[in-house]
Amino acid sequence: IRLLGDIDFNVSDLSLAGDWAMTPIGDGAGNGFVTEATGRINVGLGGTWTAPDATLDLGQMIDAIKVLALEEELVRLERLRAEAEARAREAAAERVRRIEAEILHRAEAEAAAREAAAEAARIEAEKQAAEEALRLEAERLAAEEAALAEAPVPPVQPAPPLDLLPVLPGDPNQPIVLFPDDFFPPPQ
Repeated sequence: IRLLGDIDFNVSDLSLAGDWAMTPIGDGAGNGFVTEATGRINVGLGGTWTAPDATLDLGQMIDAIKVLALEEELVRLERLRAEAEARAREAAAERVRRIEAEILHRAEAEAAAREAAAEAARIEAEKQAAEEALRLEAERLAAEEAALAEAPVPPVQPAPPLDLLPVLPGDPNQPIVLFPDDFFPPPQ
């Protein structure tokens, strides 16, 4: 601590007058608030020797500490504001991502619904085409049956029996001898 000051003592009326200033050397408190510039304490001495009047002036130190505390609070508030803005930006970006995902999901669902509707329409068209083909085929068969019913049916003549065995000369109880040359003539 550095102590600077002066004192006046008047012997005739035993009056006192003086000012003292105490300032720390270095960062006395270790927190940055009390320094040589901010830690000044002024003491005023007045009155008489028998009834001294001392005044303690901490205003300069308190004002300096308040300014430093306000500056630190401002830094803290700025940091908190920046963090809040970053969180708000992240939340907004997340909301945008969710909305985009929802839009994409809806678009995919709508596309799937359109594809399903198109597939159902195609199946229905194929079904109707198949029913129409069956109806036309039934009409054709009915017309053929009607034509056949109206046309006279000729009587069926039995076919004469087929004689598949050749008649061979000789005794029918004798073995049949076949020569290959009879079936396969020699090459010429």
